[in-house]
Amino acid sequence: AYVRWTEQRNMAAFLQLVAEGKVTPSALITHRFVFDDAVAAYELLRKGQGARTPPTEGRPTAEGNGLISGCRPGLSARRSLDDVHPAEDGDVLAIVLDYPGGDEQPANLDRKVVHHVTPVSSDKVGISFIGAGSFASGVLLPVFRKQSDVALRQVCTTRGMTAEQAAKRFGFAVSTTDVNEILSDESTDAVVIATRHSTHAGLVCRCLEADKHVFIEKPLCLNMSEFEGISKVHKGKARLLHVGYNRRFSKHAMAVRDYFENTLAPLTVLYRIQAGSLPADSWVTNPDEGGDRIVGEMCHFLDLCGFFCGEQARNVYAVSTAAKNNDRSISATINYVNGAVAVVQYIVDGTTELPKEYVEVSGGGRTAVIDNFVKTQFYGDIRKPVRGSDKGIASEIEAFVRSLKGGEGPPIAWEAIAQSMRVTFAVRESARTQSGIELA
Repeated sequence: AYVRWTEQRNMAAFLQLVAEGKVTPSALITHRFVFDDAVAAYELLRKGQGARTPPTEGRPTAEGNGLISGCRPGLSARRSLDDVHPAEDGDVLAIVLDYPGGDEQPANLDRKVVHHVTPVSSDKVGISFIGAGSFASGVLLPVFRKQSDVALRQVCTTRGMTAEQAAKRFGFAVSTTDVNEILSDESTDAVVIATRHSTHAGLVCRCLEADKHVFIEKPLCLNMSEFEGISKVHKGKARLLHVGYNRRFSKHAMAVRDYFENTLAPLTVLYRIQAGSLPADSWVTNPDEGGDRIVGEMCHFLDLCGFFCGEQARNVYAVSTAAKNNDRSISATINYVNGAVAVVQYIVDGTTELPKEYVEVSGGGRTAVIDNFVKTQFYGDIRKPVRGSDKGIASEIEAFVRSLKGGEGPPIAWEAIAQSMRVTFAVRESARTQSGIELA
């Protein structure tokens, strides 16, 4: 059921009122103490009396010859409650405790916690994570932890507690809130980036420049300018850059590609996704944070079409429904140089009763149907159905680790990654302009 005032929306509405000056929390502050006088502050609160002290005026020192700003260090002399607040009636509503140093961070602040010290074996790959949200913790990390050739080195998140929890849960040696700790760690061979989309391009470049291999959860970046910057850095580095297009590693996708391997006729792909709607305040549809759903998720499906049809697209044409809360359904047609055609329908306002993904591939008198990556059936040249839920995550990670170990080439060729990004941006531009985009 739809809930108008969720906890997040309620807080957002409150902050908006504060920003507009319609709510003034500062008006509630009746007293201000430096932190060393916290006992006196609580005593005042317990008594429920004392002179009101306007926050902007500070308070007199014990000697009565100056004001305390609450931010200057060194004002820690003990004072009695009567010295600080003369005994007179007054309401106590809100008390602010000012910490020495104000907003300044100590120069020697340690931003990492070492959980265990285990020398990394020369036959293992040291892998660190930037980001430990729901996808990283629920999907990626359980698989990486199972890899016998992997040593989990460091995990970095914006909140120290989150990093520490991930470190203890998955066995990282170090938790930190400073990306530089990972970039300077000689035992980290590769970095997995699983942060919000707007941070991807910058983090990819920083990791490559630090001579780290990179596994970046899709999307690689949000626009062509970022893509060109990444391409320039990647070109000058002999490092693996992998994007998490996991569906092409699924046993269902692999079986379909094998089914059409000797088919000379161009393929036709119909890919329907019942994506469902997102809340109006979702970061995914925020242009500055998530980009949009074409770049953020539809790129997955466009990549799989390229995997089936051939990596080189000739042109793209896309149309969309009217946007609602920056969300919209998209229908895109991609024509490939080899004559193949893919139609991708990304639907945000359909029923959730229908399985999310349906893929139908036809060519040379044959058809294969992937039903939500749970079951694949073949028609025309009968083969045994492929059964079992598999979107390719485990196989993708195993291929990535093998590449790092030097056992084989990159899981996805850079040319294929680049083509998928160009097609994705072309779909977005075509849907915006309602015109075709030529790519080759």
